[in-house]
Amino acid sequence: MTLPEKTDTLDLAERFPGAVSAETRPGYSGWVVLPEKLAEFGLYVRDDLSFDLLSSVVAVDYLAENKMEVVYYAYKTTGGPGLIWRVQLPRVDPIEVDSLTPVWPGAEYQEREIYDLHGIIFRNHPDLRRMFMWEGFEGYPMRRDWKEPFFEEDFKPFKSRWPEGSFFMSEDKSPLGDNIRP
Repeated sequence: MTLPEKTDTLDLAERFPGAVSAETRPGYSGWVVLPEKLAEFGLYVRDDLSFDLLSSVVAVDYLAENKMEVVYYAYKTTGGPGLIWRVQLPRVDPIEVDSLTPVWPGAEYQEREIYDLHGIIFRNHPDLRRMFMWEGFEGYPMRRDWKEPFFEEDFKPFKSRWPEGSFFMSEDKSPLGDNIRP
């Protein structure tokens, strides 16, 4: 019996020179892939490394760093550790990256969700349309710079609703609080 290959000993940077690098940020793991090599990298991970399950695709908005990130989590259904990689994209509209739906069909709805809520366009996606918000909805609600309708101020409590700037919770004024023992 052979033990599963450990993903932290893979040298994907050697296989994709200049296109893949190990994640170096403290607290992060995995690999960073250049957007133009994403489809090729996905095929290599699926076909040559046998990661046949793409379990999650998520997006992260780094507003302060002016970038978006799409993070992928792949596993082997035969067991073993997973593989994490990410694509970092400049935060300039339109934000576009290749779809991995042709490689892993299970990515279809996750990419649609990211498109709907973060506004990242997945090229070559078979059915890229809104999933939660209605067609014609303005903006992408999971972006950190998105302002909800009737936006008032950056910080709560809103001065228009609480002119003194203070508020209370109704639970604090409940007379039942006097009858409860800890």
